[in-house]
Amino acid sequence: MQMMVQFHYTPIGIRSDTCNTETSTITSERRTTENVARKPMVTRTITTTNATVMCLDVSTGKSEKRVFALPRTYKDQTAILKKVKSRYETDTLKPVMVLSWEITKTLYGMTELEFIETANILPSRTN
Repeated sequence: MQMMVQFHYTPIGIRSDTCNTETSTITSERRTTENVARKPMVTRTITTTNATVMCLDVSTGKSEKRVFALPRTYKDQTAILKKVKSRYETDTLKPVMVLSWEITKTLYGMTELEFIETANILPSRTN
């Protein structure tokens, strides 16, 4: 059985008498938590260094600019180039020089359910 209740909205709140013409019908059925409640999120703000690096393709002998996203910040272009080389250098691609870089902060997030489904389980911090 569905019970129908009619409410009238006034500037000071909700009243059940008939003093206003704006009405809304509310049913006694339960609303799902997806529609009403905000979903709990797991969030992290991550600082990244976006470096534009001149690279040499040794198989073709051509140079090209590439942008690499590196986690964290670095003190200078030597440290950035060292990190880019350790992560992206191959037999054919050789990072040569850092042309520019910028530091960005981005807020990442996912629902708790997504986090539980995809995260790695770690040992407890308390022993």
